[in-house]
Amino acid sequence: MIADIKKDIETHFQSNWTDTPIQWEGVRFDSVDSWISLKLIPIANEANTCSRIFNNLQLQVLCYDITHTKVMELSDKVSEFASCIDLTSCHIQVGSYDGLGVIPLENNVSFLNTIFEIDSIN
Repeated sequence: MIADIKKDIETHFQSNWTDTPIQWEGVRFDSVDSWISLKLIPIANEANTCSRIFNNLQLQVLCYDITHTKVMELSDKVSEFASCIDLTSCHIQVGSYDGLGVIPLENNVSFLNTIFEIDSIN
């Protein structure tokens, strides 16, 4: 189930996200000025009152750019994009920042982590 959700989300981003390159897990990536990275993290399994199991996951989208302002703008674009994702396998909730803010890296690039909670609907 989690693998299916991961595949659906990655396929949706690959087919529809055109603003920046995407750094995929486990794939060699040459950095550019602006890109995003996706990470899907299982966080819990819960049962509702009907004993239906929900696979709760987090989609972490790390947004990278050369200035703080551009990182925040990119994160806003990702949040808007993710809010329009309509998949039959899961529901993606509104994104929120991780609370750490924009973090500068050594190579004059900064990043911001936006987190989306995901609930399975299968």
